[in-house]
Amino acid sequence: MKAKLGRSFSPTITTTTKLPPNWEDQGTKMMHTVTYLVKTYNVPALIVINMDQIRIHLVPTCGEKIWGKKGSKYIHVLGVEDKRQIIIVVSSITNGSSLPLQIIFIGSTTRCLPQN
Repeated sequence: MKAKLGRSFSPTITTTTKLPPNWEDQGTKMMHTVTYLVKTYNVPALIVINMDQIRIHLVPTCGEKIWGKKGSKYIHVLGVEDKRQIIIVVSSITNGSSLPLQIIFIGSTTRCLPQN
C-alpha cells in the first residue's frame, strides 16, 4: 500500500537575474555594432572573441524544483543563494574554435588569500 505523503514537486524561489523585455533588440544592436567596428577598423576576424561567464557554486544546491507540501506554489529553501562560487570563462573566436577555459577564484577574507 502506498503512503500518501501529501507532497508534490514545486519550484524554489531565488533572486536570479531576469532577462530585460527587449533582450532580443539589445542582442541585434550589439551584433550590428560589432560588425560596424570590425568593418570600419579592419579588425582581423580571428581576434574577435565572444566570451561568457558561468558561475559554479561550491556548495551544491537543490536546483530549481524540490519536493514540498502539496498545493504549495513555491518552497523557500535555505542555501540556494549561497555566494561561494568560482567563475568559469568560456571563449570562442569567429572561426568556431574554442579558447582554453579560464577559472577565476576571487576572495578577500583571510581564508581566501594565499598563505605567506
